[in-house]
Amino acid sequence: MLRSDDGGSQWQRQSQGGPDSFTALTVSPTDGKRLYGVADGIYHSTDSGRTWTRSGDAPEKLMNISASPSGLYAGTEEGLRFSTDDGASWRPASMLRIPVTMVSAEPDGTLYSFQFGQGFLKAHEPELAWTPLANSFGGQAIMVMARNGTRLFAATHIGRLFVSADDGRSWQAISGARGPESAAEKRGEKLFAENCQACHGAVGIGEAPQFGKEPAGPGARARR
Repeated sequence: MLRSDDGGSQWQRQSQGGPDSFTALTVSPTDGKRLYGVADGIYHSTDSGRTWTRSGDAPEKLMNISASPSGLYAGTEEGLRFSTDDGASWRPASMLRIPVTMVSAEPDGTLYSFQFGQGFLKAHEPELAWTPLANSFGGQAIMVMARNGTRLFAATHIGRLFVSADDGRSWQAISGARGPESAAEKRGEKLFAENCQACHGAVGIGEAPQFGKEPAGPGARARR
C-alpha cells in the first residue's frame, strides 16, 4: 500500500506488514485511520494502513466494499451484505438477490449503490429503504463512485466516466471513447474485430455482464 500527500506526485510505502496487494480498499467515513482491504480475505487497519489484521473471509462473489458509520458493506453478485465486526461475519442487507456492483457510504449514513437491472439507488442507515435515482447508463454497470464536493463521479464496467451534479438523479458522460489514431492502432482494431470481439465485446471487456454464468460456445472456458 502506497500513500501520497501531494496529490499523487510522489508516493511512499505506507504498510509495514500485511498482504502484498489489495483488490479493493475503503476508508471509514468517521475515522480516517481505519481502513479495510480485500486480499485473501478481509483485512482492517487502525493506523492508516501501516499494519493490518485479517478479520475473516470475504463474501462469495465479492465486487465492492464500503465502510459506513455503522459497519462494512459488501456488494456481491448475489446481493448486498453487511458486517458489524470488521468483516469477520456477514449477513444479508437486502432481500433482493441481484448483483450489487457498487456500494458507497457517506459520513452521515447515506448509502449509494448500483444494483444490476435496478440502476443507481440511494438509502439511509439504518432503514435502508432504497430509492431509485437513475437507470440511464445504456446497460452499463457502475463499478466505482467518488464524491468531489457536490458532484458525484462514476466509472462503469466498460471504462466510461459519468458525472452528476444533482445527487445522482441525472448523469452526463464526461467524454467519449477515443478511436484509433495511428496506423498500428487501426491494424490492431481490425485484428480485434476479426478475432476477439465476438467473445470480449466491442470495447474488449464484455459489455454485458453475465453474473454467475459460464461463457457459451466451444472452448469458452479456455478463453475466459
